[in-house]
Amino acid sequence: TSAAVIGCTVRAGPGAGVVFADRAGGLLEDCDISGHQLDGVVIAGRADPEVRGNRIHGCRACGILVRDGGRGTLTDNDIRGSGIAGVAVRGAGAAPAVRGNRICDGLGKGVDVHDGAAGRFEGNEISGNAMDGFVIKAGADPEVVGNRIHGNRGNGMYIFEEGLGQVEGNDIHGNDSSGVVIRSRARPTLRRNRIHHGCKNGVHVYMDGLGILEGNIIYENKMDGISVKSGGNPTVTGNVIRDGRGKGIFVHDKGRGVFESNDVAGNASVGVAIASGADPTLRRNKVTGNAGHGVSVDKAGGLLEENAVASNAGDGIHVRNGATPEVTANDVTGSDGHGIMVCREAGGCFERNQVHGNRKDGISVRTLASPKVTGNLVHSNGGQPISVCDGGIGAAVADNDATA
Repeated sequence: TSAAVIGCTVRAGPGAGVVFADRAGGLLEDCDISGHQLDGVVIAGRADPEVRGNRIHGCRACGILVRDGGRGTLTDNDIRGSGIAGVAVRGAGAAPAVRGNRICDGLGKGVDVHDGAAGRFEGNEISGNAMDGFVIKAGADPEVVGNRIHGNRGNGMYIFEEGLGQVEGNDIHGNDSSGVVIRSRARPTLRRNRIHHGCKNGVHVYMDGLGILEGNIIYENKMDGISVKSGGNPTVTGNVIRDGRGKGIFVHDKGRGVFESNDVAGNASVGVAIASGADPTLRRNKVTGNAGHGVSVDKAGGLLEENAVASNAGDGIHVRNGATPEVTANDVTGSDGHGIMVCREAGGCFERNQVHGNRKDGISVRTLASPKVTGNLVHSNGGQPISVCDGGIGAAVADNDATA
């Protein structure tokens, strides 16, 4: 069946306002749909209508619910004040095209895609909702492209319970919690998004969250640019992580991850911090101009390989408290402190690094630290090329090319 409903007022029903079911098509245009006890519009049973230019507001459940294989094209609707979600998509086979809508000021989530659902969400304004802006969970796999997700009172995006999703080219900013949260074995792909001015972390990955972060610009968030903990293990490649009020990257509490070819600059604390049993891989990153150490490793491991660590306000690489990283073939220069500091019973292996142009010692080993330091090129630093002092253990400091 196919019908056109244009310019009608559908108000304050005991159930849903408008229902498309049983493969129905049709057009719903320029209607005012409000105050229903359930959903404003329901699309189910493989229905595929066009829903455009409507005002859908004040419904107690969802503004629009797509379920049970429903599809539909939703364009230029104004969806406000929904009780549960502005747009909800539920169940395998549900896959609407949602373009150019305003999904705002809801009492719950802006968009909720779950239980294996999909769909394409493009060019929508998702703002001012009382919970998260966009939720992906329980195996859902939508495309989320070119949306503005901002000013929500939860996270910008919350992806969990094995949620997937292709999240590309969105502007995610000014949300009351983190920009994007990934947890519970979720593994979305985030590419070329701008994630900024959030009240917590730019991206927070935890509780075995996975995912690919590639080519995003993450900046001016109030906490850390990227935080990974408690089994989080993302692949983070080619991102710019800058000018945050916390750390650029913080991997802690047994977090992992591969961080490659990122630019970590101008953050108000440490550029990259690794702590509390974390074990990430950092390869070919640029860590520059941060207000603390370039890289700090505290009670943790990790592989640091071929990174450029330059012009940070603390030490270039600072390793302490029993940490045992492998630090190989990095270029460490221009630090206001030491090039590499190993202290407080830390160990680790430091090989084939170039350490030069730092204000204090090139490499300093102190306070019962006992690292292996070999094959490094150390020159033109303000203090000693290599200093073993204050109870540091230098038995494995050998075969370096070290000059003043």
